[in-house]
Amino acid sequence: MNASRTIKKTGIIIIILTLTACTPNKAWRTVNNFKECTSTSPESLDEKECLIENITDVNGNNLYKLGFLEFTDRGNLFDNNARNKILSKIERDAAEGVLVIVYAHGWNYNAKFHDSNVDSFRKALSRISRIPEITRNRKVYGIYLGWRGRVWPWYFNHILTYWDRKSIAREIGDSGVSDILLRLDMIDKINDNNTLLIAGHSLGAQMLSSAVNEILLHRMIEKKYNKVKELEKFADGIVLVNPAVEANQFLQLYELSLDQDVRNDLGDRKLLTIITTKDDFPTRTLFPLGQFFNTLFTNQNKIDRDYFSGGKVSEFDLDLITAGQYKPFHTANLFGKKIADSNHSSNESNDKKYDLYFKDCCTNPDKCYLSKEKTRFICKDKKLPISVVYTEESFIEDHNDIFNNKLIAYLSTAASGNTILQKKRNGVDDRGNSIFNFWLGALADECSENNNFDFSKCFTYFYKEFCDLSEGEEREICSKEVRLDGGGPLLY
Repeated sequence: MNASRTIKKTGIIIIILTLTACTPNKAWRTVNNFKECTSTSPESLDEKECLIENITDVNGNNLYKLGFLEFTDRGNLFDNNARNKILSKIERDAAEGVLVIVYAHGWNYNAKFHDSNVDSFRKALSRISRIPEITRNRKVYGIYLGWRGRVWPWYFNHILTYWDRKSIAREIGDSGVSDILLRLDMIDKINDNNTLLIAGHSLGAQMLSSAVNEILLHRMIEKKYNKVKELEKFADGIVLVNPAVEANQFLQLYELSLDQDVRNDLGDRKLLTIITTKDDFPTRTLFPLGQFFNTLFTNQNKIDRDYFSGGKVSEFDLDLITAGQYKPFHTANLFGKKIADSNHSSNESNDKKYDLYFKDCCTNPDKCYLSKEKTRFICKDKKLPISVVYTEESFIEDHNDIFNNKLIAYLSTAASGNTILQKKRNGVDDRGNSIFNFWLGALADECSENNNFDFSKCFTYFYKEFCDLSEGEEREICSKEVRLDGGGPLLY
């Protein structure tokens, strides 16, 4: 009897502690704190929970502004005034040129001041804002899309909230986030010198995928039926890192990208890029497990597709495997020396001077060692307007290793390559004359060889710059130099 009472009391105590530890369903940042937030160090703003953090150097020169837009579980902004204040600032500066980076965080994170994703995003913005080849005298803005990715303390959140948070992320993307991104896309068009980059991680990538899917489908269908002369871009790059998005959600977009009428004028530029590491335990192992129970009573079929081995695609596989882990979707592999050496045959030359290797699975499938030779890649012999890059720990160590210097340098290179090609495409002289240099400055020198964009050279340069700006442990793990063999997809 006493034992029974003890168990009941213990259970009640656990429930009370759990409920009191629940993350409140409220905004961490408020419009009331709008004017109090200029500093040389984010740490000095700890108690203010500012809507916009304006970070300057010691001389008072602006480095970057970081704005926070937070959504309820129903996909609504907590306060529309937050959107109006942040976007009006960006719109005002867009006339002269801005670099805007949007980031959507994933599961187990939020917009709290000391959230580790917030800290990492700050550090990334700080480094980017100090590299003139990237900023090119433009103001730098970061926008952090916050939502209640963390409901309970870590130990409960991992066990209890996957299904709920996944559906919430999708709902937020369908409603509030799509509105924000469409507004930013219109602001981006004010000036050809503006750049808008959109990135999401894990369930934040689910949020962005839901937000842009119909937009991208619409633009690709317009191109297919000759309603527009060329495929209209959305932003200047959309990147989903280790996305917790099932392949089934990505299928329509991927299939449409196979159409010759859609992809014939893009070359290496991509509307959307997915980057996933095979060492991502949550998306490789936990996601299929969660999806198995989530779709337990779903009626799934094998659907007819002539591009697939045997002519059938399993909806069971499409539901359980993420878009990035689904190997038939892969368009490229990115791996280090260890993988290259282990797959190197005795009669094949292997250039030892490189640290990373980029291999195109669509044109060179036998070199996509991470995806395995037996995989039949859907993209065979095609250049798609979307990219699915599969990598490993030498580039992205695990699920949360999303702000490392290699990845940031890689994305900076992809964006810079598009900038250089766009200027040439718009009639800017490609012989290095004063007009070309006026637009691109040192970027043309560091990222071009013989007046042509050089992905490998550009990546090596940016990686070194980001490492030099790193501190503490991050700087210690930086290699002196990282050289990339091959190119990579460009952001559009």
